[in-house]
Amino acid sequence: MKLNHVNLPVGDVAATRNFFEKHFGFHCLAEPTDANVVLTDNAGLVLTISNLILNFALIPPFGAMGAAWASFAALLANLAAHRVGYRRALNAGPVL
Repeated sequence: MKLNHVNLPVGDVAATRNFFEKHFGFHCLAEPTDANVVLTDNAGLVLTISNLILNFALIPPFGAMGAAWASFAALLANLAAHRVGYRRALNAGPVL
């Protein structure tokens, strides 16, 4: 089984995005909101960076339901990224 997706909750999405773009050669695949960004590399790894603040904002007042909603928001961002990524891959054709 190949690892091709990682979700990374962080405190500063923009700084983390810049770090991965500068030091590891990632590029932006989608940016559904300011709190979520989806990056990819040349090997096909999809890295979703989401704002940890959403967890801190939703869990204290709503408990497990808040965690569920924060996870749901991250999954929606992942879905959007995968749709964009797969369309680009299909349009690019086979890799030789």
